[in-house]
Amino acid sequence: MCRSGADCEPAKSLAAIALLETELRRALQHGFTTEELAEVTTILKKGMARLVAQAESLTPAELANDLVQSLNNQKVVMSPAQGAQLLEQLFKEVDAAACTDALRA
Repeated sequence: MCRSGADCEPAKSLAAIALLETELRRALQHGFTTEELAEVTTILKKGMARLVAQAESLTPAELANDLVQSLNNQKVVMSPAQGAQLLEQLFKEVDAAACTDALRA
């Protein structure tokens, strides 16, 4: 499964779609670079670190909501710390070529 998106003002949505299309075509034709993978890895690690830090302050209602959403979306329920560990393992196993191959599949 491949998913892409952009946040933009409604008036700029056509321009955003055009940019997404251009980037998708570029990635399909030329593949991903090691630098692009490193940038995404850094962003994801920072996001996971933020979730791990916030985990202890979640209320029971927030935890219950997360659990129900995971079940409704048929997702595996895990803590942010478990998600961070899984992501770290993935980062050790993946490279730019594998990401390109997955996109093209």
